[in-house]
Amino acid sequence: MPNTLISKESVERTSARAAKLGRNSDQTAHAPLRSFVLTPPALAITGSAGHIGGLVAQHLADAGLSQRLLVRDINRAPKLPGATAVTSSYENTEESRNALAGAKLLFMVSASESS
Repeated sequence: MPNTLISKESVERTSARAAKLGRNSDQTAHAPLRSFVLTPPALAITGSAGHIGGLVAQHLADAGLSQRLLVRDINRAPKLPGATAVTSSYENTEESRNALAGAKLLFMVSASESS
């Protein structure tokens, strides 16, 4: 069984689309997506300290997009250009709401949390 659940090509396609939206949101042919522009901190990523979320965050950083990294342990957040790390836990509703305030797009990698 492979280590990843999604292909590198899939991540790259998603990153490319997000990058296009971030630069040209008023020119896209997708009318429902015209209502937001991916500006800091409108793009949020969970699981960036892990494998899948880390790949997505790295590709988005490589594309020059700003992003908010929601992590349980701020010390494990990857150091990426244009990225801001915020502490968030699925178990803490208020903390999660605060971390997501203003986010327009969320890439959510869900994993079990141990207490």
